[in-house]
Amino acid sequence: MWREVARFEARLQQREFLTWVYLAVFFLLTFGYTSSGAVELVTGRGTLPKNAPWALAQAMAGVTAFGQVITTMITATAVMRDVATRQQELLFTTRLTRRDYLLGRWAGALAAMFVVYAAIPVGLVAGTLMPWVDRAVLHPFALSSYLRPLLMLVLPNVLLVSACFFAAGAMRRSFMAILLLGVGLVALWSTGISLVRDGAPWGALVDPFGNAALEAVTSGWGDAERAGRAMPLGGWLLANRALWLAVGVGALAWLARGFHFEVTASTAPRAADASARASVAPAAALTRPARHATRWRVVRCEAGWTLRWTLRERGFRTLAALGALNALANAWRAGGAHPDAGMILAAVQEHSRPFLILVATIYAGELVWRERDVRADAMRDVVPAGTGALVAGKIWGILAAQAVLVAPLLLVALLVGIVRDAQGMSLALALAWIGGLVYPFLAQLTLLSLLVHAVVQHKVAGHVLLIIGWVVAVAMERTLALPALARFASLPPYTWTAGRGFGGAAGTMAWIVVYWSAVAAACALLASVWWVRGVEGRPRDRATGALRQLHSASGWLLVASVALAAIAGAAAGSR
Repeated sequence: MWREVARFEARLQQREFLTWVYLAVFFLLTFGYTSSGAVELVTGRGTLPKNAPWALAQAMAGVTAFGQVITTMITATAVMRDVATRQQELLFTTRLTRRDYLLGRWAGALAAMFVVYAAIPVGLVAGTLMPWVDRAVLHPFALSSYLRPLLMLVLPNVLLVSACFFAAGAMRRSFMAILLLGVGLVALWSTGISLVRDGAPWGALVDPFGNAALEAVTSGWGDAERAGRAMPLGGWLLANRALWLAVGVGALAWLARGFHFEVTASTAPRAADASARASVAPAAALTRPARHATRWRVVRCEAGWTLRWTLRERGFRTLAALGALNALANAWRAGGAHPDAGMILAAVQEHSRPFLILVATIYAGELVWRERDVRADAMRDVVPAGTGALVAGKIWGILAAQAVLVAPLLLVALLVGIVRDAQGMSLALALAWIGGLVYPFLAQLTLLSLLVHAVVQHKVAGHVLLIIGWVVAVAMERTLALPALARFASLPPYTWTAGRGFGGAAGTMAWIVVYWSAVAAACALLASVWWVRGVEGRPRDRATGALRQLHSASGWLLVASVALAAIAGAAAGSR
C-alpha cells in the first residue's frame, strides 16, 4: 500500500507546474555557471577552472544550501496537502495504516526531489559541452569530480532536510513549523561557516548542509590542489554527514512514534476559532448604521487587528529573535579591536537582512492568505467596507508590527556600540540608521511582496517567485554594477567615518530612499486594485476591473506616487 501512496504522490508532484520550475532553476543556475561568465557560484575561485574538482564541490554545496527553499516547498506540499484541502479526516477513517501513509507520502516527495536535484550535475556537465566554451580554460572531464559532491553533499542534504521538514509538518500540521525549522537550519549553516572561518574547525559539525565541513577540510589547499585533488571523503566532512544523517533518521523515528490519525488540539480548530473571532470583531463594529461608519474607522480597526495578530504570532516573534541574535553575534565581532559606529551599524544591517527578507515575504503573503487558510474569507468579504480601506488597514498594521520588529536591532546596535566603546556611536545616529535605512528596506520589500501575492493568487507560487527573485537580485548585485535607481530597495555605495558621518552621500541616500518608497507606495496601491474579494475571477476579468479602478481617484494617487518617484530619481541622479 505504501508503494501505491508513493506512486500517487509522485504523480501529483509530476503534474505540479512548480516542480518543473524548480528543475529549470537548478539546471539554468548550474548551466549558466559552467557555460558563461555571467553566473558565478563560487566565491574566491580566482582563475581556477569552473569544472575543477574543488570548484564543482563548492558550486554543488552552494546550490544545495540555496535549494533547501525548493525542498521546503516540495515537502510542505506533500505533508500539508491533506490538511489544506480538509481531507485528512476522511483519510483517517480508511484502512490506510500510519506507516503506509507517512512512508508513501515522504517517498513520493523524495522521488520528485531526486529528479529535481539531478538537474544540478546535468546542468554542470551540459554547460561544459557548449560549443562557445573555450576548452583551454576547462579542467579535463572526470566523473568522480561530479559523483563525490553529489553523493556526499547533494543527496544527503535532500534526505536530511526532507526528513526534518516532513516530520515537523506532519507532527505540527502547520506550514509555519516547516518555515521556522528552515530558518533554524539557515542560522546553523551561517554559524558553522563563521566558526570555521574564525579558526574553530568543530564548527564544521554545526552546519547541516556540509558547506562549513567542506571549507574546513579544504582550507589549506593551494591552487594546484584545488585544480587536481578530488574532494576528500573523510575527516570533518564524513563526521558532519554522519551526524546530520543521524539527525534525519531521528526525526523520522520521532514522527513514526508520535504521529496519530487524529486532529490535534494545537492545529486548525484553535486557529480557525481565533481567526473567526477576530474577523467578527471588526465586522461587528462595521455593521452599525452606515452613517456612523467612516473610512478612517475601517482602516483603524483593520490595522489594529493586523498588528495584534502579527505580534502574537509565534513565527513572527521567532524570526525577530533570530534576526536580532544573528545581528548581535556578528556585530560583536565587527571592526576588530577598535570599531567605529559605522562598522557596528553596517554589521547589524547586513546580518539582519536575510531575516527581514523572510519576514517581508512570509507576512505580506499572510495578509492575503490568512483568512482563506482558516476559511474565514467569506465572512470577511461581506463586511460593509471598501476594499481600499481594508487593504490600507492591513498595510498599516503590518508596517506598525515591523516597526516593533526593528526595535531590537536598534537595541543591539546601541548595546554593542556602548560595550565595545565604538567611536561615534550615539542614539541619534542609531535611530537615523535603523529608521532611515533598515526599516524602509523592510517596508519596501513588504509592499512589493504584497503586490506579487495579490496578483499571482497562489500562495506557494507567490512565495517561490519572491524567494527566487531575492536570490537573483543578490546575484545581480554581486556580479553587475547596476545603479541604485535600477535595484529595488537598494542604496548607493556609502562610507561612514567618525567625525564626518556620511559626508556628501547623505543627501543622495535620502533621495534614493524616498524614490524607492514612492515605488513601494505604488505597489501598495496596485495591490489594493488587484485584491480579490469574493469569488476569484479570471485573470482577464481581473485585469479589466483593475484598469477600470485606475480611472477613479486611486488612479490619480498612483500617478502622484510615480511622479514623486521620478522627481526623487532625478534629484538623486543630479547629485
